[in-house]
This record gives sequence, C-alpha cells and structure tokens, in this order.
Amino acid sequence: MMAQNPSTTMEDINEYKRTELLRKSVADVRVRADAQAERRKSPIKTYSNVKSKIAGNMKSQKKAKKMGSLAEQQ
Repeated sequence: MMAQNPSTTMEDINEYKRTELLRKSVADVRVRADAQAERRKSPIKTYSNVKSKIAGNMKSQKKAKKMGSLAEQQ
C-alpha cells in the first residue's frame, strides 16, 4: 500500500519496517513477561517449608498417596 503511493520513499518504507519490527518485539516481550509473572504466582512447592530433604521426601510421598486415593475415588 505504501509502495503504491508515489510520494512514499524507500526511506519511509524502511522506517515503517523498523517500526513494525520494534512493535512486534515489544509485544513479544510483554507476552513473555506475563507468562513469567503467571509462573511466579504458582502455588508453593509441597516441601518448601520442611527442615530437611528427608522430611521433604516424606511429605511429598504422603501428598502423592493422598492425591492417588482422591483420583481413585473419582
């Protein structure tokens, strides 16, 4: 469309292309930032508040058993 206009120069077309590239880049950065923000909102890990690795493993196993029994009930 711009190329068909006789008053449009190659400089204008190149400037338009650069502007569009920047616009798309900024949009992509916003999408990625939103996705990372959503990941940061995820629930706390099961064993984040335990004192040792062993206690964390035990807690996660208990949770897995509980979730397994709930899945069987449904």
